[in-house]
Amino acid sequence: MDFNKYIGIVKSSLEEMKKHLKTVMTLFISQIAVQIYVLLDKTMLGINFWGLFVIASSFSHWFYSQGFDGIQNLIKVGAIIIIPISISNVLGMQIMMPIGREKQFTISVICGLIVNFILNLIMIPLYGSMGSMIASVFLEFVITRVQLYFLGYS
Repeated sequence: MDFNKYIGIVKSSLEEMKKHLKTVMTLFISQIAVQIYVLLDKTMLGINFWGLFVIASSFSHWFYSQGFDGIQNLIKVGAIIIIPISISNVLGMQIMMPIGREKQFTISVICGLIVNFILNLIMIPLYGSMGSMIASVFLEFVITRVQLYFLGYS
C-alpha cells in the first residue's frame, strides 16, 4: 500500500501552531491536576480505597481479609463517587471539550484539586481514611458543580 497518497507534509504558520499549542497545554494542565488529586489521597493517607456499595459488606473480608475490618464503610462512601464522576465526565469530556471550553474544564479540575487538598488537611487528622474518602467524594461534586456553572446551569 502506498501511504504517500494519504500522508504528506503540511506547513503551518507560527500563529496556527500557537493556537493549537495553547489548547494542548490547557488540556495538559487539567490532566496534571486530575493526577495530583487522584494521588493526593494516597500521598496524604497512604491508602486509597474504591469499590461498590452493594458488595461492601458481603465481600470486604474476601477481597481485603480480616485485617481490614471496617473497610466496608469506606467502600460504601467511596461508591458514591461514581455519580459525580459520571456526570462530570459527560459535562467535561463530552460537552465542554468539543465546544472549546478547555479553560473552564481546567478551572473546574483545579478547583477540585484545591478543595481536596484543603479537606484532606482537615479531615485526615480527624477521621483518618474515612476523612480522605469523604474529601474525595466531595471534590468530585465540586468539579461537577463548577462545570454546571460554566455551562450555564446555575
